[in-house]
Order: sequence, then structure tokens, then C-alpha cells
Amino acid sequence: MTVAIEGSNPSISAVTDIDGKFTLSEVPKGTYTLTYSKANYGVYKRFDVDHTSNQETIITNNPSLGQKSTTQVTISQANVVNDTLVLTTQTNPAGNVGTSVYLRVLFGKDSNLNPTNFEHFSPVYQSNNSPSVIKFSKQELLSFGFQSGEKVYVEVNGDSFFSNDYFDPTLNRQVFPNLLHSVGVLDFTVP
Repeated sequence: MTVAIEGSNPSISAVTDIDGKFTLSEVPKGTYTLTYSKANYGVYKRFDVDHTSNQETIITNNPSLGQKSTTQVTISQANVVNDTLVLTTQTNPAGNVGTSVYLRVLFGKDSNLNPTNFEHFSPVYQSNNSPSVIKFSKQELLSFGFQSGEKVYVEVNGDSFFSNDYFDPTLNRQVFPNLLHSVGVLDFTVP
């Protein structure tokens, strides 16, 4: 993968070796954001890398990158049944015994819900069924910070088996670079 100092001019970057090791040369003292990227894989960012001492800066625990999702959500429905939100989703490819699909659900109070504008996110769900069904109890929805009677927007997105998600302190939120953004934002009323 390529490791680069975000915003460096001229660009400072290096390609990792087979063991994931790399060296960035002639880096001025400072605090940086590193980006880890590879074609068809989501970008990962590491913030506040301190390179202010006179010593080499050793970076450990380099990330493994997961591929960008190829799971396209083609149809989604949201229904509240007996105090439970039931999301029913068709995907391409469809989940089946031989093919797992991975999905992540985003929630928000704004109809402009998308992977950079949301208030709560689910863990990754693995499905081997078509359609995929994901359920959230009233208690779960309340624990997400929503209130009974409130209108909430929801979107199911394709994700990958291994998500490169990270917390971005500038945005003050989790970022999911592997999502295949859905085209269908739904709404429901919290029971």
C-alpha cells in the first residue's frame, strides 16, 4: 500500500514492503496525518503522528486495508413491527449459502443521510440470505439517542468483510471508506 503525509507539498510518500514496513524520507519536524491507500481498497487515516523529536519516528500497528464494498443495495424497506424496526434489503450480489454480503446501517435525523452525514451507525452485518433482514428493538433505537415518536432516517449500505473505519477528530465522527453508498434513504417513527 502507499503511505503518504496528507497535504504534503511536494508529496511525501512511500510504498510498503511485503512485511508492511516503509520509510518516509526528509520529513520536516511536525505533527502529521498519514494516509494508507491501495487501488480498490478504502483509505485509512492515522491522525496526530508526532514527528517532533530528533529521533526517527517509529510507527507500529500499521493497518490492514479491506477492499471497497461491491455489495449494491438495490431495494430496502423499513417497517416497525411490535416495537421492532425491521429492515428488509435486497442486494446485488444476493447473499446466499455460498456468498456472504456485508451491510452497515446508518441512522440520522436529517433526510440528507449519507456516509458523511449520520448520527449513529451499526456494526457490520453478515448475511447469507436474500432478502437480508436486520432488526433493531425499541430499546436499541432509544440507546442510539433517538426518542419515541421521533422521525428517524435510515440507510443500509454495502460494506466489506474488513472495514477500514477510523475516527476523524476534524469531523468528530467515524468514517467508513469501504461503504458502497446506497441510493435509498428510508424513514420510520421510533416506537
